[in-house]
Amino acid sequence: MPADVARKPVKKRLTPRMVSRLMVRKARKRRRTQVSGLEKRVLGWLGNAGIVYRRQYAIGRCHVDVLIEPDLVIEINGCYWHGHERCQPQSASAARKRGKDKRRYKYLLLRRFRLMLLWECDIKAGGEAKTVARIRQRMVEA
Repeated sequence: MPADVARKPVKKRLTPRMVSRLMVRKARKRRRTQVSGLEKRVLGWLGNAGIVYRRQYAIGRCHVDVLIEPDLVIEINGCYWHGHERCQPQSASAARKRGKDKRRYKYLLLRRFRLMLLWECDIKAGGEAKTVARIRQRMVEA
C-alpha cells in the first residue's frame, strides 16, 4: 500500500461485557440526583435542629427528598418546577407536572408513608423557625 494513502481509524467493537458495564455505569449516574439550593437550605435547618434524616432516599421505583425514620417523607417542591397552583398560572405543562407528582405521592401513600409537602413559597415566607416547627409537629403526629 502506498505511503500517501491515509488509513481509516478502526472502530473498537464493544463486547457484551463492555456494554453491560457501560449500562450499569449509566444507570448509577442517572440514579444520583442533584440537590437543589432550596433542599440544601432545609437540610441545613434540619441539621441545626438536631433532626436525624436521610436525603435522596430510594423507595421502590422513586426517591424522596428527605426521609425521617420510620415513615415521614418530606418532599421539597419548587413552585415553578412542580406547578404550584397558588404561584403558577393554569397551563397544560403545570397540570402534567402536578399529575406526575400525584402519581408519586399515591405510590408513597400506598406503602404507608406519611407525606409532607414543603413548597418554595411557604419556606421563603416562613423561614427557618416556622419550617422546622411544622416538621417537628408532623413528626409527633402518628
